Amino acid sequence: MVAVGQVPVHGARHDAHAYAASGLAERLRDLPSVADLGYVGVEGIDTVPYKRFPGIDLRPNQIEFNTSLSAMRAAVEHAIAHLRPGGCSAKKAAATARRSANTRAWSKPS
Repeated sequence: MVAVGQVPVHGARHDAHAYAASGLAERLRDLPSVADLGYVGVEGIDTVPYKRFPGIDLRPNQIEFNTSLSAMRAAVEHAIAHLRPGGCSAKKAAATARRSANTRAWSKPS
C-alpha cells in the first residue's frame, strides 16, 4: 500500500519530518511500515534496511534483504512520482501501487 498524507509538506524538509507533519504517522500507526535509512529511529517505522558501517561488510542474508526491500521501495517511489505535479494521473499511480503490493512476502533476517 502507498499512503499519501492529508496535509502537504512544502519545502526541503527531511522525510521523517514530512512523515509526522503530513499526518501519515497518525494514519498508519497500526500498520506495518517500511522505509529507507533516513527513518532509522523514527517512531512508527518498523522496517529499514541494514546499514553498512565502515570496515564491516553486511552478511549475504542482509544484502539479500536490502535488495528485496529496495525493490519494494522503488515501486513506492515510482507511485509517489506519479502523484507529483507534472506526473501521471492518479489512476496510473494506483495501478503502480497495486503492482508493488504483489511483491513477495519476506521477513527480516536476524
